[in-house]
Amino acid sequence: MAEVFAKIPATLAEFQELADQGMDTPENTAALFFVALEAMISQSRSEGLAMINILKGPQPMSRHEESFLKDRIMDKPWLARAYFQGATPENNYAPNEPLTLIFERDTRPQEPGFARVYIKTPAFDSKRGMQLRSKGGKWYLWEYSAVVTGVRIPVSEDPWA
Repeated sequence: MAEVFAKIPATLAEFQELADQGMDTPENTAALFFVALEAMISQSRSEGLAMINILKGPQPMSRHEESFLKDRIMDKPWLARAYFQGATPENNYAPNEPLTLIFERDTRPQEPGFARVYIKTPAFDSKRGMQLRSKGGKWYLWEYSAVVTGVRIPVSEDPWA
């Protein structure tokens, strides 16, 4: 399933509008995570965290989760872009426009109210998964550590390339 964005929201209000319209499937919510992560990296760390907390729903990030996420992006300004279509280590993760993310839903049985989606990118040798949880007709971010860990560095930053 493809999720397409014309641009990264410039404000928390713009992101809230997208979230209000787009958290109806696990794939939509997963895609919004990468949009929020890119906003956190390229625009405002505090607004990006607030965006991610919207996706977390009734259980916002703990200080530990915030610290974990900040540590993952500290020296990787390309981390979120690595997931958008067209982005590769060779082109320094410059994605195609419009910004497109492609997800595959796990077809294996899941716990009731949970779903797992996978995303494939040249940043990894295999697809990475995220788990989402439903409540009240919306899907919320539940577990995402695999998508922010161990991303291949761009060729321009790799001294061994």
